[in-house]
Amino acid sequence: MKNIFTSLLLILLLSNKLLAQEWDIDKTENGSITVKSRVFNQENDGKKSQIVQYEASTIADVDISQLLKVIKDASKHKYFSEDTEESKKLRDLPNGEWLVYYLVDAPFPIPNNDLIVKMSMIEGVDEVSLYGTAVPDMYKMEDVKRMTYYNISYEIKKIEDGKSELITKVSMTPVTKAPDFLVKTWLPDGPSDIVKNIIIEAKKVNLD
Repeated sequence: MKNIFTSLLLILLLSNKLLAQEWDIDKTENGSITVKSRVFNQENDGKKSQIVQYEASTIADVDISQLLKVIKDASKHKYFSEDTEESKKLRDLPNGEWLVYYLVDAPFPIPNNDLIVKMSMIEGVDEVSLYGTAVPDMYKMEDVKRMTYYNISYEIKKIEDGKSELITKVSMTPVTKAPDFLVKTWLPDGPSDIVKNIIIEAKKVNLD
């Protein structure tokens, strides 16, 4: 009986874990943007953390060079990152990396917070990938909470006829845990708006 109970418990725990990790898939902007997202809790060293993940992708009538200029320019990130009051490049780092600062004027109940991200870039044939990860100890503390877990990537691929594919992926832990259902109200429109606004900014870029 004990073995049966243990087996059932393990199956239940595994099922709950798999269920928590399932992706929601939505189409926005009349089907032009695809957003995959999920919110779940993960335990590390006895401490539970809320994980918010999303992937937003689209194909747009914009040149890959225009997208790259916008994403590499940290000062423009506040124009497409929701509630971001300030975004700026702090300094260049070795090996072609660079450090970026964000100040977020977050809506209630999340307190204002900042984020320090180390960025890197990999270029291929007709495609570019930029990667960022939180490095909370690489810049002085301000009078706000600091996000400590944050990973982001931007993948840009050249498509024929002057079009480009843009995919952005994020995995993060908010500075304050809000109920999962409340976080999910930001999905999928939040990530969709980010992608949409990147494209709007990219179309303003003059390549001449």
